[in-house]
Amino acid sequence: MNVFFEEDVSKESLYKTVFSQKSEGIILSSMYYESQYFDELLKLGIPYIMFNRKHKSGGNFVEIDNHQAGYLGAKYLVSKGHKDIHFFSGELEKSTFLNRYKGFCEAMDELNTAYDSTISITKQNPELIREELEKVLSQEKRPSAIFAATDMIALTLIDCLQKMNLRIPEDIAIIGIDNTETLKHSSLNLTSIGPVEGEHLSSIAVEQLFKMIENGEMKEFQRTIPCKLYERGTV
Repeated sequence: MNVFFEEDVSKESLYKTVFSQKSEGIILSSMYYESQYFDELLKLGIPYIMFNRKHKSGGNFVEIDNHQAGYLGAKYLVSKGHKDIHFFSGELEKSTFLNRYKGFCEAMDELNTAYDSTISITKQNPELIREELEKVLSQEKRPSAIFAATDMIALTLIDCLQKMNLRIPEDIAIIGIDNTETLKHSSLNLTSIGPVEGEHLSSIAVEQLFKMIENGEMKEFQRTIPCKLYERGTV
């Protein structure tokens, strides 16, 4: 069984590596929503699971309800009195970010809260995130809260904000998505949105892939896990 993440290598190299190796099964978190490589993945004829990603054509995947995550985060920040919320997202060509963005927008529309000029779309590169944050904070109207589309983006933003001597949450609030275990630590205490208690994407992906391999089962597997907000100390 092979596990491939988009951060490991370039997109082209990743798929070349995947398709050239003899594998019993694949867990893949690098699939773009309209990826040209999806058909090639199917042609391999081996069990696979897309991890918190899915292709527009469906296929096998396990994910959190990314739309719900974006929706819950926006509703929560507004409920805490924040009207100037900046949304930091990765590329919308990925279903994870696309649906989190759509959920955020839907909630803001329902709450009749403006957001058109308060969205940053950037690659998950710390330097690019830092540069974008500097632009955001240089605006005449600084946001009172930042909604990061992943905990890892939130972690980069927290590091940048602290280096600017901005206090969290006193000067600016911040939340993330994924409820990453290490960011629950008291030194960060990140408010985040993740799967409901008892549900773990990684365990589900591995267990399901082993079932497919052992049973020779090629029936389509699709599972979306509901989310909840974990309130901690950054808002």
